[in-house]
Amino acid sequence: MNATLETLQQQAADLFAQGRLESALDVLDRLGVSLAGNPHWHYNRALVLTGLRRHDAALAALSEAAALGCPLAEVLCQQGVVWQSRGDWKQAFRCYTQALDVEPRHRLSLLNRGALCLQHQGFDAACADLDAVAADGGASLPGLAGARWLARRHLTQWDAAGANLLHEVQQGLQQGLAVCEPFTSLAAIDSPEMQRLAVAAWFQRPQARLVQRDAVPVPQGKKLRIGYFSSDFHDHATLHLLAGVLEAHDRTALEVLCFSWGPATRDAYQQRAMAAVDAFVEVHELSDTLVADRARALEIDIAVDLKGATHDARPGIFAARAAPVQVNYLGFPGTLGATWWDYVVADPVVLPAQGYVHFSEKVAGLPHSYQPNDRARPHPSALPSRAEQGLPQTGLVLACFNAHYKIGPEVFACWMEILQRVPDAVLWLLEGHPQARKNLLAAAVQAGVAPSRLVFAAKLPQTAHLARLGLADFVLDTWPCNAHTTASDALWMGVPVWTLAGNSFASRVAASLLQAAGLPEWICSSQVAYVDGAVDWAMHPQRLQQVRLRLAQTRLQSPLFDTVRYTRSLEAAFWAMAQRQRAGLGPAHFQVQESY
Repeated sequence: MNATLETLQQQAADLFAQGRLESALDVLDRLGVSLAGNPHWHYNRALVLTGLRRHDAALAALSEAAALGCPLAEVLCQQGVVWQSRGDWKQAFRCYTQALDVEPRHRLSLLNRGALCLQHQGFDAACADLDAVAADGGASLPGLAGARWLARRHLTQWDAAGANLLHEVQQGLQQGLAVCEPFTSLAAIDSPEMQRLAVAAWFQRPQARLVQRDAVPVPQGKKLRIGYFSSDFHDHATLHLLAGVLEAHDRTALEVLCFSWGPATRDAYQQRAMAAVDAFVEVHELSDTLVADRARALEIDIAVDLKGATHDARPGIFAARAAPVQVNYLGFPGTLGATWWDYVVADPVVLPAQGYVHFSEKVAGLPHSYQPNDRARPHPSALPSRAEQGLPQTGLVLACFNAHYKIGPEVFACWMEILQRVPDAVLWLLEGHPQARKNLLAAAVQAGVAPSRLVFAAKLPQTAHLARLGLADFVLDTWPCNAHTTASDALWMGVPVWTLAGNSFASRVAASLLQAAGLPEWICSSQVAYVDGAVDWAMHPQRLQQVRLRLAQTRLQSPLFDTVRYTRSLEAAFWAMAQRQRAGLGPAHFQVQESY
């Protein structure tokens, strides 16, 4: 190969590594005349096309690469990446499995399949694949230690291996290593400082390939143009909370757009969102840069990131500066650790002033809870019977419908002590993986609690779930990652939540909700107080009934469930951000004051 071709190939590789995908593709296309018969040229084009979300073209390039003799496992693995990017996780799983049939120790296929299983509740399979990667010399791969720990937590597998992995995650974060995805850190460590290290390391890893651009000012219109960005504009917890806000926005002052890269389900929630906004822009097939360009062309004043650093997030859109002001809101309960997000929406409970130092964003503080709620969501008055839910006819029902990864051994030990001290109570948990159920029952027996006192609830559609919630006497929360939407669900149905407020944003969400619901006495700050307080509430049923009655009577008047009141505060925050930007001022902390 001559020197010019080698130089161009290196240039393409460098551009790809820098995230400059369009330029990398241009260089590769210039090489096409000379390298059209080279399988690696087709494969490299497929990598770039995948990053650009040109999925059909990427699959075609991979077919050419395979036909010309590119190693089949490599081709199949990359096909899996394409299908995963497209949203077809079942086809992606098949591709990774086929790659492993060809080459059983193909590391990237094992890693990708394990991560896919973790996302789609195949937690035992995730453990097997991810452990195999570690055993085959890949233990230091980005995110692997955290993923292996998280898979075990979903199974409530609190063994020595899990403890060692947690220690590895903590040590790695202190060294600035990308040892876990940012969301994993929220459940692993109640430390805002460590969580910021986690997200910063994740976005700085070479595979992120984030290209930062400067903001471009937009013309100042009479209306403020807000863009919400997410893959969750459908029957999903995010829209369960946000739908009412989209409908309540003041259309005389704002234009509201949704930028969606999620599935086109056209379910009832998605139809509500589409009807509520001025434009519903579907961008699934556009690259991050092109999405940002689309937002710029639509002259968005404020880009609101509803994903942050959660599954299917697209931080590249915000690195490419979709709008002059960009906001971390609702989806990720913590800092995003980068300069691309100017503000985070919070409140004084979930993020006290002393915690600002751990956030890269400036804080836009709302007067009550940062979390929105939809007062138009169902409020079933007819409850199912206890027998229908597998609950005993008498006795106290203590509930926790949080995902199992939030339940750690310390939390469970506190629950078992509460059950020992309240002998007529049962613990009502959400059904999860069968192995998690076995592990929880075994842990109860080991703690001296009869396994019959743990009752498991099947996953149900939202209305049926809300109806059964009313059977709980109160909710026992988890830490360091609290109940978030599940806490709002309980309070909506008149069921108080007993929470332990920690140090991090994610560990203070339930406290924020309780404060806004008028129940600050349901917040404690230590494990001893958590156990003693839960027992005290359980042993005083008349006091508990008074709290439930108060919740029911004040539900629609409390700031937590006054969607219009909340929306006006959020809009005031948006205007304050825009006015600073339009005045040529940088972001700054501020607190919204209610004026109505």
